[in-house]
Amino acid sequence: MNKLIICKRFSTGISGIKTVGIAGSGQMGTGICYVFSRVSKNNVLLFDENSAQLEKSKKFITSLIDKEITKNTLQSSDKENILKNISFTSKIEDFSKVDFVVEVINYINSVYDFTIFILYNLHRQ
Repeated sequence: MNKLIICKRFSTGISGIKTVGIAGSGQMGTGICYVFSRVSKNNVLLFDENSAQLEKSKKFITSLIDKEITKNTLQSSDKENILKNISFTSKIEDFSKVDFVVEVINYINSVYDFTIFILYNLHRQ
């Protein structure tokens, strides 16, 4: 299953990224979302057309944070900060607000071509 990363060109460079959009909330998308929120402290918008999958991702991220708190690799105060940086959506139009997009939807997925078309047009401006 091939994956594709799409990014918008920045005049300010990588440091100009404030909000990251991730299309696809499977294992890979959820993991990328968590890393962007925890490590680089970016705002992250996680998209999936399946709201049940978004809920599953949210629960997984919360359990991952809880495990790290138990292992003392994170403090409890970090949990709130990580989670407040993440927004979940099933509306692709919300990607008009992001600075950088990572697309991790399976090519097999029927929404793939439509998603690429929408993302391309949202970020051409």
